[in-house]
Amino acid sequence: MRLRALTSAFPVVTLAMALALIVTGCDKPAPTETPAPETTVVPAPAAEVESSSEQTMTASAERGKAYYTTCAGCHGLFGEGNYGMHGPNLTVLEGEYLVTQLRHFRDGTRGGTADFYGWPMNGRSNALPDELAVRDVVAFIETLPKVPSISKTQGNLIRGQEIYAQQCASCHGARAEGMPALNAPRLAGLDDWYQLQQLRNFRNDIRGVAEADTGGQQMKPFADALEDEDALGDVVAWIGTLTKQ
Repeated sequence: MRLRALTSAFPVVTLAMALALIVTGCDKPAPTETPAPETTVVPAPAAEVESSSEQTMTASAERGKAYYTTCAGCHGLFGEGNYGMHGPNLTVLEGEYLVTQLRHFRDGTRGGTADFYGWPMNGRSNALPDELAVRDVVAFIETLPKVPSISKTQGNLIRGQEIYAQQCASCHGARAEGMPALNAPRLAGLDDWYQLQQLRNFRNDIRGVAEADTGGQQMKPFADALEDEDALGDVVAWIGTLTKQ
């Protein structure tokens, strides 16, 4: 009798347990999705960051003013030039031309021991830490008053005018104003002694022979075409008159 009662109660207990399991199961929170792995950000190498930063920075005349203190001893406090130190007037030269020449001095394209007066510029230009510093110092030079040098070279002006028209004007302009698109700098107002020195350097294979000096390579044949020292003096004397006309 007792066994029958237990047996008849078993389905009820089983049903109750099942209901309890169902109810309890509904109370459990739904399983969450497996979180995606976090993305690890790898910082760019320091050299890349510095290079990228340098490219985005613009030239600063204020920084350039500090760099220029090492230039003033030869080129003058105001970039006006210093004959005693064989430092030419910088104020009349275009900014991009100055940048190019500083690069050439830095990498040895220009200067060297054969260029007695240009050689010191190899060390001076390499004292500038990077390309941005080169542009900084040029940015400062561009703020200086443009003060043309006074020509003192004596020569045959008629012959000099003829030589200039035939050999120089097509690149440097009718009034020696320069043509940046042709890598030809302004000559009007540039020191006459410096122009003579550079013409001699071109003729003597000191300048304009390096592969990287494309502007100098363009200039060299024209310098070579000048017949003699008198021709150099004549054409430079004529250029000296162009700042007065």
